Amino acid sequence: MTCITKLHTSHSKKCIQTLNDMLTALSRFMAKSAQYALPFFKLLRKETKFEWTEECEAALRHLKETLYAPLVLSRPDQGEVLYLYLSLSSNAVNVVLVRETPEGYKQVYFTSKALLGP
Repeated sequence: MTCITKLHTSHSKKCIQTLNDMLTALSRFMAKSAQYALPFFKLLRKETKFEWTEECEAALRHLKETLYAPLVLSRPDQGEVLYLYLSLSSNAVNVVLVRETPEGYKQVYFTSKALLGP
């Protein structure tokens, strides 16, 4: 994670490929990772001119903040009722499994997948 938190604005596709590799490895630990990594995926498209935009900079800031405050998952009790929440956008699908506790909802598991598009 130190590699990502020390990253600065990138000026090459090679750096973005490395960043995407790291994000893929860490995606199990970051909610909505595909949605926030989408600007980096777009930079690697062949038909797109490589240009680091404000959208890329905002995504990088968000990913760094997320890694500084990692999400803590909770373990459900056997037979406990769990709730599944699905979030869809034009770019990603996010799913979270939660349990209800006296302190509020606690996340049990989540996943995020980027959608391929034009």
